[in-house]
Amino acid sequence: MELDRSGCLSAETATSVNYTAPASGAGTATITATSTADTTTTATLTVTLTSLPVITTTSLPNVVVGTAYSQTIAAAGGAGTLTFTLSAGTLPAGLSLSSAGAITGTPTSVGKANFTVKVTDASSVSAQSATQALSITVNQAPTITSANIVTAVVGTASTFTATATGIPTPSLTETGALPNGVTFTDNGNGTGTLGGTPAAGTGKTYAITFTASNGVGSAASQSFTLTVDEGPRHHQPQHYRDYRGHVRVVYSDDDWLSGSSFDGDRCAAERSDL
Repeated sequence: MELDRSGCLSAETATSVNYTAPASGAGTATITATSTADTTTTATLTVTLTSLPVITTTSLPNVVVGTAYSQTIAAAGGAGTLTFTLSAGTLPAGLSLSSAGAITGTPTSVGKANFTVKVTDASSVSAQSATQALSITVNQAPTITSANIVTAVVGTASTFTATATGIPTPSLTETGALPNGVTFTDNGNGTGTLGGTPAAGTGKTYAITFTASNGVGSAASQSFTLTVDEGPRHHQPQHYRDYRGHVRVVYSDDDWLSGSSFDGDRCAAERSDL
């Protein structure tokens, strides 16, 4: 027996021989048998070699929840028609795998799905297969979910937490002028803190904008109103002497006080309505 290419022959007898194909490669191998009685008499057998199937797709793109998805897993080698199945794990909800290797559908929930795809050929001798671990992450565009208005008071420390949802976790930024003493900080976990102590004289309404972004779809923006109140007023009293010689104290809110007669720099006063 003679072999014209890689592989090996074994268990040779006068009427048979075993052929073992190489571990990899494709093509044909020709086995030639020569008669021991007549060396001019030969017979040949051609064996078709098929490489083992292998999945060549090593990663899959991510998708946004609620968006149609279509990807085909690629494979090479194998004999005949290749058939794809899931051998472990599950696809994201709303997606399915066809026997031809197409993953299609519209994902309905967010998160990462890990799974293993198996490809099997149609070899008539013994079906061969291969597997590949893959994953798909279903992302979500950002949305700002917190309130869009808050009130602070001059001289009083306060905080407000802006909140955004999305996958990956969104980052938050703020644009627009803030009162002295107030700052905005992105906390790195989908929230941001607007906080501080508004300085004196900053009482008014501030129109600012919060923006959440995570690289998925369009960034989310929210128009936000920060109102700073000046707080209660402390009026300076105005002193004057009435026609009786009594000292009267007048406040801008018409809160009158009266007391005893003015004596030098001292004034003992009591409220007139007591």
